[in-house]
Amino acid sequence: RAQAIEMDTFLSSYLLCSQGDRVAMSHSVEVRYPFLDPEVVDFCCRLPRRLKLRGLRDKVILRTLASRHLPRDIWERPKQPYRAPMTRALFGGRTSDYVDELLSPGCLEKFGLVETRATGRLIEKARAKEGQMSGEREEMAVVGILTLQLLAHLYLERFAERATECRAALDQVEATVLEDQLCDATQ
Repeated sequence: RAQAIEMDTFLSSYLLCSQGDRVAMSHSVEVRYPFLDPEVVDFCCRLPRRLKLRGLRDKVILRTLASRHLPRDIWERPKQPYRAPMTRALFGGRTSDYVDELLSPGCLEKFGLVETRATGRLIEKARAKEGQMSGEREEMAVVGILTLQLLAHLYLERFAERATECRAALDQVEATVLEDQLCDATQ
């Protein structure tokens, strides 16, 4: 069931479209996905579970086949997800003004959602290395902090003021109830 749900939701709308076709076509490359050949998909769907997953070991049949042709360090390698080079995009050249503002010490302190000094050191490291972080944890931390700051800016800043404005606007709307609907509801 999980495979079917993932194929129906995640595969076509996200993996193939966002991560596959869109990237390939932006560089005028026509990509072929051999594992998406209908006959291969049908074959894989009919495989018994023990050939797909054994304990925490995934892709059992594929790894067995690969062991005949590839070095051990390749076919025994754990899965490595693709990660877009986000910090390089943010700090690799000129940083956008909004990124500078959201990650400034003043803005970090204003929302108080992260430890300002530790975050400042991480951001300075990203800037100094032009986004070439030493690992996925640092990369994800920078992106997570920027995302958190952006959400705080969009939804928390001026929240009380905006809520008051909305209440005032709602108070100016004249509420009307249609008599026939009121009668229907009471009967």
